[in-house]
This record gives sequence, structure tokens and C-alpha cells, in this order.
Amino acid sequence: MSWVLKKTGPPSAGVHCDILEKKVGQHKFVLAYFGQETESLYTDAHVEFAINEDKVTFVHSTDAECAKKYGVAGPKIVLFRTFEEKQV
Repeated sequence: MSWVLKKTGPPSAGVHCDILEKKVGQHKFVLAYFGQETESLYTDAHVEFAINEDKVTFVHSTDAECAKKYGVAGPKIVLFRTFEEKQV
């Protein structure tokens, strides 16, 4: 697949759980995809949205243990934010 690079880099950064935790603490909005990069939720939704949105930090992880840490099962997208309910 060939995606257009955002102004600030690739559409979504692959991260390990410790890096995800740091990003959640550093950015107002983090949209994290948990699952395999071959899933349509990643290619058709997460990446497509990430290409056009520079105000949100987009990351992805294939680590099932990391997903479990955040209460996620199966391919899912989670919004982390620094106000009100932290994980949506």
C-alpha cells in the first residue's frame, strides 16, 4: 500500500505499549488502533482518517498484551484524551 505522508510524517506510527503510554501523556488527543495492519478497520478507517487529520496523534499496535492492558479485544480503535473520560 502507498499512503500519502501527512505534513508531520506517516499517517500512523507503529508503537510499543510503553511508547503508547508516553504519547497518551504528551498529546491532547491520541487515536490508537489495536490489531493487525491487514484489517480493513486499520487500512480503510484508521489510516484514511489519519491522512487527513493533523490535530490528532495516530498510532497503532499489534501487541495483544498492550491491547489487553487497555481493555481492548479484537481489532479496535480507541481515542485517548487528556480531559473528562480519558479513554473512549
